[in-house]
Amino acid sequence: MAFMALLAREDVAIFIFMFGIIALIEKKEKKWIMAPCILALAYFVFAIKFIGWVKPDGGYKFYTYYSWLGSTPPEIFSNIIFHPVTLIKRFFYMENIEMILGFL
Repeated sequence: MAFMALLAREDVAIFIFMFGIIALIEKKEKKWIMAPCILALAYFVFAIKFIGWVKPDGGYKFYTYYSWLGSTPPEIFSNIIFHPVTLIKRFFYMENIEMILGFL
């Protein structure tokens, strides 16, 4: 079922990966921890590379959304880890707070 979910959208890999983290927290067997994590990471890397190969500009759509964090995945991850204040500030912009209040 995880593989079927991954075929629907490439960003589902994040949720599949988290199933492995939940299994780790709940101290399940190694197969329940490793299988979703490896499957999600492998599929995500494949999907990113494949989309970049097929797309005319060679980019990935979510890089545009997160360009304020960086232009490559390693740069984005390092900015999340080493500059968390920037990330937190981004979540508390007035427009974001208004949207959350609107949803409530």
